Amino acid sequence: MLRDALLAQRGGLIGWLPVCLSIGIGVYFALRFEPGPVIWWSVAALALVMLIAARVVAVALRPVCLGLALS
Repeated sequence: MLRDALLAQRGGLIGWLPVCLSIGIGVYFALRFEPGPVIWWSVAALALVMLIAARVVAVALRPVCLGLALS
């Protein structure tokens, strides 16, 4: 059911790009401390894993992986 809904929205999810980026920016500004190198490398590794996962998972889940990589 979720798969069908995501497939129906295929091509129309580009509008969520600024939302995902804004969530990431909002999380950064909500932090009470400046992230250190360990956190930056962890976030970069997670984004890379999500980008790789977007190439491997089913077509319906690719936008979800890309949205997580952008957040």
